Amino acid sequence: VSAATFTGSGANLTDVDAATLDGIDGGSLLRSDEADVKTSGDLTFNDDVKAFFGTGSDLEIFHSSAINRIQATGLLYVKGTDINFYKAGSSELMASFEQDSSVSLYYDAVKKFETTDYGVTVTGTINADSATLNGRLRMSNNTISGVNNLEFSDPGVNEGLSWAGGNTKIYESPN
Repeated sequence: VSAATFTGSGANLTDVDAATLDGIDGGSLLRSDEADVKTSGDLTFNDDVKAFFGTGSDLEIFHSSAINRIQATGLLYVKGTDINFYKAGSSELMASFEQDSSVSLYYDAVKKFETTDYGVTVTGTINADSATLNGRLRMSNNTISGVNNLEFSDPGVNEGLSWAGGNTKIYESPN
């Protein structure tokens, strides 16, 4: 088949295949009409072009000059031994997920939150509008200030406050 131009949709073309179309070797094309393997080279998409995967286009990968997006209908799994997220254009770590170990979150390259085998470690200040603690609260060389009401709700048998290493104790007498 040879022609200078084609017009129309090309739906009625016959005897044209990837090996002969426009003189392009069929091995250079990634075909959608049959199983195909591309073993070398890059697959490049221009800005604002979406790549769809799945019969119902369930997975979409999109890039424009301003954003990059992976969007899935249903569950999206990201699997790896260790998974790290980096700031664009640098080696600055933003989040790290280590297999059978910790999850770490960073603020401006400084680790601020880390899961551990005993709970979590937070570096810096925790700001919250409320908190519920179950178990013991241990503070070391800290000051509680700016508090107009400190409430202890019926701690039980050894009610009240005591200071380790000192003789000061405050107890509520049972009713």
